[in-house]
Amino acid sequence: MLAAITTGANPYVPVTHGDQVCVLLNNLGGTPTMELYICARRAIAQLRATGASVVRAFVGPFMTSLEMQGVSLSVLQVDPLMLARLDAPTTAPAWSSSGVLTECPLTEITAPPSATDAVDVASVGGGGPPVDAKKAKMVLAAMAAALSSEEANLTKWDLISGDGDCGITLKRGADALAAALFAETLPFTSGPALLVAIADLVSASTGGTSGVLIEIGLRAGASVLREGKGWADAFAAGVAAIKFYGGAEQGYRTMLDALIPAAEAARGGHWAAAAAAAVAGAEATKEMASLAGRSNYVPREQLRGIPDPGAAAMATLLAAGTQWAR
Repeated sequence: MLAAITTGANPYVPVTHGDQVCVLLNNLGGTPTMELYICARRAIAQLRATGASVVRAFVGPFMTSLEMQGVSLSVLQVDPLMLARLDAPTTAPAWSSSGVLTECPLTEITAPPSATDAVDVASVGGGGPPVDAKKAKMVLAAMAAALSSEEANLTKWDLISGDGDCGITLKRGADALAAALFAETLPFTSGPALLVAIADLVSASTGGTSGVLIEIGLRAGASVLREGKGWADAFAAGVAAIKFYGGAEQGYRTMLDALIPAAEAARGGHWAAAAAAAVAGAEATKEMASLAGRSNYVPREQLRGIPDPGAAAMATLLAAGTQWAR
């Protein structure tokens, strides 16, 4: 897990010698505490072996899914301001009182660029295929409007197959995207810059597993665009990242049942075919038994005739976006 986050050609959090980082080891629900701390100790040791300084470690059940076995690992590069915020008093009952590692004293570091600089094109990487700003704005606006209008259906289906928050959660992200378009705060100077900015927006507005996976997919797509590859390759990389980090496969009754067929159909820039494949994939989930997520606890008979909300949402986005992408 740590290697997938911090190493490779396009790491999500590149960690080098001298970096100060925090580690969060999350219990997904049913992992024994002892095993949780074994994983945390191993992660800290591996990070220190790279020359990084692990200055905080938070271990516990921060985001759970019933009695799900396993852990999730997060790595955060920090500066003094970020550390002060992490150490600030809070009344949140599930947050650890302190993640300070007493055997790892803090050292002075030079503050990194400001948050404003972090979204500059130079810092996220230019290159990649050109962005037609006018068309991109129409595509994104159509996607945001379609997803927002589908909230009632997504909520209705998720009340049966999940915890009922899919529609509300995704509508927040859609509304945030619409607001950013209206305020003209999104960068259309390059493909990587645009995807990273949308990923940041999703991170700030869209909760739940869906929000996390969509953000991961967007950042993976941005990495591929930086390599000079095209949008279809970026889309395929994003779907692959969602599959890798989400741990699901096609046929599990998740958003991947719409995304994987769409990515295959999109090769060569066939976006209309990709949208049609996504819609067909979402439709197929009506007859699937669930093998992942909360719907895994719902009897198959109760799910019959109900599409997976995540797959339906992805199909909605692609169908709306391809109307303007042609």
